Amino acid sequence: MSNQRDVVVIGTSFGGISAIGKLAASWPQSLRVAILVAFDTSAQPPSTVLEILQSYAPFQMRYAYDFEEIRPGRIYLGPPDQHIVVAEPGIVRLVAGSVLDPSCPSADRLFSSAARVFGPRVIGVLLTGSTRDGTRGMEAIERAGGIGIVQDPSNALDPTMPLAAIRGDHPDYCVRVDEMAALIEQLASGLVPLGR
Repeated sequence: MSNQRDVVVIGTSFGGISAIGKLAASWPQSLRVAILVAFDTSAQPPSTVLEILQSYAPFQMRYAYDFEEIRPGRIYLGPPDQHIVVAEPGIVRLVAGSVLDPSCPSADRLFSSAARVFGPRVIGVLLTGSTRDGTRGMEAIERAGGIGIVQDPSNALDPTMPLAAIRGDHPDYCVRVDEMAALIEQLASGLVPLGR
């Protein structure tokens, strides 16, 4: 049975610019999926982060705005100090963060909301990061019939985030970041590659 998947959600923190850059550099331009990214960039100027990431991106990347419709062929980056979440019928909502949030934007919030709205259409990706953010969200994606991918911890600048998901969730795939684009392309086409 073929399961087409057209929504990719990505969570990362420390080392994320390098990881997203490597992933984007190998991303096929013909792959028409919507990509939403929760990346805590509070330590760096937002315009600089966007400029660097956009230089790698295969199609339009920008900070998301509230009530924006989610469309294929776009990359939506969560603004600093705001959670990026998905709401019915497939729109971006931005929720103000607080000093109590361990991560903002939060991968857990993004992943869980995408799973509620898009179910099995979602591919969740956890990259390098210094927190445990994303583990609960990855579980939600897989419970909804989606696919979970983590960066191989030995390939991550900080393995904390992918290791937390592996220990708490057993994601479907654990691969190097330079192998992810090809895997996502297969999954988006409805294939289920070996290794699951």
